[in-house]
Amino acid sequence: MMHFSLLLLGHGKHISYLIATDSRSYEDGMHCAKLKSNLHGTKFILYDNGAKRPYGGVPKRKEIANVIYTKKTWSSPRSLLARLTNEESGRDIPLVNAVPDWDPELKVHSLKFDGRATEVSVKNFKLVKDGLKEQGRGDERLFLLRLGKVSKDKFHLDFRNPLSPLKAFAIALSSFEGGHS
Repeated sequence: MMHFSLLLLGHGKHISYLIATDSRSYEDGMHCAKLKSNLHGTKFILYDNGAKRPYGGVPKRKEIANVIYTKKTWSSPRSLLARLTNEESGRDIPLVNAVPDWDPELKVHSLKFDGRATEVSVKNFKLVKDGLKEQGRGDERLFLLRLGKVSKDKFHLDFRNPLSPLKAFAIALSSFEGGHS
């Protein structure tokens, strides 16, 4: 099991997280990645551990993923778009949130989580490859990332290839800050 440590950096109104495998990594400048948001918390960029400006053998940082949230309306839930960069091929992999069904009894949009989410939350979501939105309904094998609330401050995060633990964690982290209004 991989554990990440976080350092929240406040810079104006932007949200910025340094992600590391332990707390000493912050002091040594050896963090794994940096997650930054725009002013509105609707766009997030995940950078690798490179420097903003290259220096002393430290390469320039690269964008390895980004996440965009759209606003929720009365008739539709918020949407989430993610783009991952495949470091080996250099190609982008577009992901979208699975389309939830409207539950007329509860009067909410909902997804099936097969016990991995036990509480209703705006933060619950599944990501699928773009183009599989409709085909993905009811087929658990198609989701690439699933975040589900199980208690007050506890969530389950399930993911699979092509997502790395770092990218899955960063996307989940962005959901706690992004697009809730």
